[in-house]
Amino acid sequence: MREAASFINANSRWEFTKGLQLLLASPWLLLIIAAYFLLGLGAVPLFDLDEGAFSAATMEMLQRGDYVTTYMGGELRFDKPILIYWLQALSVSNFGLNEFALRLPSAICASLWCAAVWFFVRTQLDASRAGTAVILLASSLVFSMIARAATADALLNLFICLALFDAYRALTVEEFAARKIRLRAYLWVGLGVLAKGPIAILLPVAISTLFSVFTGNWRAWWRLMFNPLGWLLASVIFVPWYVAEYLAQGQAFIDGFILKHNLSRFSSTMEGHGGHWYYYLPVSLLVFMPASGFFVQLMISLRKHALSPLDLFCWCWFGFVWVFFSFSNTQLPHYLLYGATPVFILMARQREQLKNIWVVVIPACMFLLLFLCLPEIAAQQIATSKKVELVAMLQTGLPYLDMTYRLTLAIALLSIILVSCWRSLPLWQRQLWVSVIFTISFVHSILPAYGAIQQQPVRAAAEFARHLPQTPVMWRHDMPSFSVYLGKVVEIRTPQMGEWVFTGLDQRKNLPEHELLFNQGGVIIAQLIKPFARAKEL
Repeated sequence: MREAASFINANSRWEFTKGLQLLLASPWLLLIIAAYFLLGLGAVPLFDLDEGAFSAATMEMLQRGDYVTTYMGGELRFDKPILIYWLQALSVSNFGLNEFALRLPSAICASLWCAAVWFFVRTQLDASRAGTAVILLASSLVFSMIARAATADALLNLFICLALFDAYRALTVEEFAARKIRLRAYLWVGLGVLAKGPIAILLPVAISTLFSVFTGNWRAWWRLMFNPLGWLLASVIFVPWYVAEYLAQGQAFIDGFILKHNLSRFSSTMEGHGGHWYYYLPVSLLVFMPASGFFVQLMISLRKHALSPLDLFCWCWFGFVWVFFSFSNTQLPHYLLYGATPVFILMARQREQLKNIWVVVIPACMFLLLFLCLPEIAAQQIATSKKVELVAMLQTGLPYLDMTYRLTLAIALLSIILVSCWRSLPLWQRQLWVSVIFTISFVHSILPAYGAIQQQPVRAAAEFARHLPQTPVMWRHDMPSFSVYLGKVVEIRTPQMGEWVFTGLDQRKNLPEHELLFNQGGVIIAQLIKPFARAKEL
């Protein structure tokens, strides 16, 4: 009987492992991932500043009927090129002004990004490793947020990956096959420039050049880089909008977009997002979470393995992004995502090298444990913090960190521990299950709770403001999602006597005499009874 039971258990485990292998190698995996990105896409409020800003600019584009120049709060917005606004406007026109419609382009681009990785890895390695790379990528912390964010980042990353995949193919295949591939790479570059600017040229050119330095294949590099027809194709895609915007706005476009939001991001600190050369060392642990331990192992074992051309290309890709943004004066965590895709490909390639169970367990468990303790952390901040706005926000949001929140994370932690102890599964498969459990708990428990704490008061303020006779003015509290939820353009300026003002609770002491109408979660709406003294206006 014991032998029969042992045989049945072994057979069931074999069938389970075989089933996972079949799923990893199947294109159906991509449809499952795409469906997952759409699940609950509109369940979380828009996050300020980035999501609110993109969404407010798209709303204003539709209201103005101006599809060349973007505005926010009635002021010119030159932060990003036009493509993401066009896509969001198309989605909003079909599905209405809501979180789902505004985030849909990012979810679609993230799905296509995963598909691009799957097909590339399948041809370069095998279908099972393609599925491994896609699951590790799709379940990573920053990717999980970018795929559901109403910003241009998923769009840019899609085109960067497509351009670099085709650049690698063009540098490693026969000349006859490389001709069409080179043109296709320029197509992605052109779309990338229309999505986020010159960075879509810089990264593919620099990484392909660095790869060619190590391989010495200069003839293929020359044909790839100095391709008149390719540059013409890319230019046809992005130049018309750049010309149209310059004709519409003149020098303001050059100063605002080219100089400020592109060159100045590298040469000077913008929006307080400065850092140090070592900034991306700890940030990488968040970007690759919950596979952070696997990433560290890859870095440590880099010298122990002979590098294939694919390995070398992936390390050139990741290394250039790391170094370039480490020495940029404007640093944000998601910048490292531009170079994260090749690392997940390397993880899939070396998945059998994952030997230590603690590498799999510790990162995910520590992260979830931290958020399991979030109610206690919030209560401590309420008791000790002197920031009135923060305390009010936490007091309003604390009920969202209820027993359901705790129970969900506790179940996720227990599931990770149980999966990690399943010794009959190869360790790399346990990493995949840990990653899936992690991203489900993060997206459907942690993110909604955090969104409710930070953004629910803004949405409530917008609901209140709909009943006011005039649209409030936004002053010293940059939360553009207020404008989206209100459905009206909210001017960002100093309010005048008699006007209503939307601002943060911390700014109330700086207002002249006023009547407080709304006060919730650190945001207020007040009507000014007296005007500002000139010295205190700014």
